[in-house]
Amino acid sequence: MVKVSYTSWFLDTFNYAIATNMDVLNLIIGGPNNMDLPFLGKFWELTASNISVISSDGPYYVTLNNPADQSDVIGVGGIDYSSSITSFSSRGMNT
Repeated sequence: MVKVSYTSWFLDTFNYAIATNMDVLNLIIGGPNNMDLPFLGKFWELTASNISVISSDGPYYVTLNNPADQSDVIGVGGIDYSSSITSFSSRGMNT
């Protein structure tokens, strides 16, 4: 089974966040680096609307992808109960 997400779905969600004056938007997006301009531009609009955007994307070493790698987005990863990085976690440029 292939799971698909469309940029338009995200844009609708982001517009809803702006319209309802949301404070925080948390995204967990798996898959390829999404670099299309409407997607990137909307993050600038979200943060300009004082919405804190938190995102993760991975799961391998040096696999912090968009939007978690944008300067206006808080990129996060995951750890398990023993404080070890989980296999599905984003890692960025170092661990």
